[in-house]
Amino acid sequence: MRPENTITDMEIIDNLTRDGNNKRKAEDQLFNGFSYFVKEGTRKYSLAEEDALDVYSDTIISAIEKITNGLFEGRSSLKTYLFRIFHNKCVDRIRQLTTNKNKIHRTTAPPDLLSQLSDSAKSVIQLLVDRSDFDLLRKG
Repeated sequence: MRPENTITDMEIIDNLTRDGNNKRKAEDQLFNGFSYFVKEGTRKYSLAEEDALDVYSDTIISAIEKITNGLFEGRSSLKTYLFRIFHNKCVDRIRQLTTNKNKIHRTTAPPDLLSQLSDSAKSVIQLLVDRSDFDLLRKG
């Protein structure tokens, strides 16, 4: 006998194919039931929590769409199906984060950039920053 508050995969799938409150309730159950995947994304794939949550949300949206359109064949459990989608999306996110195109758009704090310069270049940059600060103070 199962507890009243648990729901089977088939009940979730059936409710996702309906309209109204049953569908909304099934979407919530699906999202909340596997939310521990977010921690798995941060631990196993070394994603930031925000990235893992984005990937998880995309996973649930994708799964709901596929289930609603009848593309889920039921050859595995819902958990296994969701985890496979989640895994693939994590790998995609890691690829996205490690491509050169993404690195161009990341900003780096000036002190971090200064540490990459030679001592003579640091002196010139520091002189320019000091001069700029002095000009701003004089104008202000």
